[in-house]
Formats: sequence, structure tokens, C-alpha cells
Amino acid sequence: MSINTKMGEVSPALQSMKNLKKIPPEVAALIPCSQLQVTKMYYKSFKEPIGRLEIALRLCPKIGATDGAKEHPAIFHYFYGGTDIYICEYDGEDLLFGYTILNGDLHNAEWGLHLSEITRLPQFNIDYHFAMQTIEAALYKASAIIHSSLLIFINLPR
Repeated sequence: MSINTKMGEVSPALQSMKNLKKIPPEVAALIPCSQLQVTKMYYKSFKEPIGRLEIALRLCPKIGATDGAKEHPAIFHYFYGGTDIYICEYDGEDLLFGYTILNGDLHNAEWGLHLSEITRLPQFNIDYHFAMQTIEAALYKASAIIHSSLLIFINLPR
């Protein structure tokens, strides 16, 4: 589902974003606790990102749907400091399948987790501006950023 249309046209997805009056419970469940409090306080400012999350939720594959796939869609992105979590499957309740990179450590990154593990921690945020891509593409970008940061650090004058 795309929210882009020809000039002057309003897509049904974009129209549903404009009609949002509150955060749908299934979307609120995805948002970490402290971020959800701020989002509720300033709801008008977050209407569009909430609408995008609602669309992404509808597009998110169910658990097991991407088994054996060469690439996995990164539907949601959570972050805190150097930690990134890319979600590609969700059961609609608490079970997520995604890739977790703790503190930029790509070598020890792992698959799988529970939504409640993320949303109960006040430090985490769901990326309201994340552009859906594959997890593999996101890892490639993360790897390039980490490697370029290391090169800068290594070349610092002593």
C-alpha cells in the first residue's frame, strides 16, 4: 500500500491518517512507554507518524511468513543509542521476529524477541520516520556507518 498519489489526489491511506482522532490500540501497543506518553500529550504533532505506523502494521507479515526468504522486510525500527532493532514479523500480540544489534555489535547480533521486552523500557523509541526496507539493506547501511566511524577513529591524530 502506498501513500503517494498523483498531484492533487489524496490516497485512501493518507485520508485515513487525516481522520485519526486518537492512537489506535494496536498501534499504541507498538510504541515504548515513555514515547507513548509524549505522543499522547502532543498527539496533533504525531498524527502523520501514527498513521504511517498503522499502515506499516497492516503490511507486517505474520510470524513465519518470511521463513526461507532471501530477504526480510524491515517494517518497524526501534532504537536507543547504538542499539537497533529491525522487526520483520509480528503475531499481533507480543511475539516479534526481528534482528537486534546491541551497541553496534554486528558480530553478536541475533534474531527474535518479544514486544513487551522493548516497550517496557523507557529508553527505546520506535522510529516514526523509518522507511521500510529489507533488514539486509539496513544491516548493510549500519555496517557501512560503523566501519566509516572506525576509520575516522583509527585515523585520529595521537
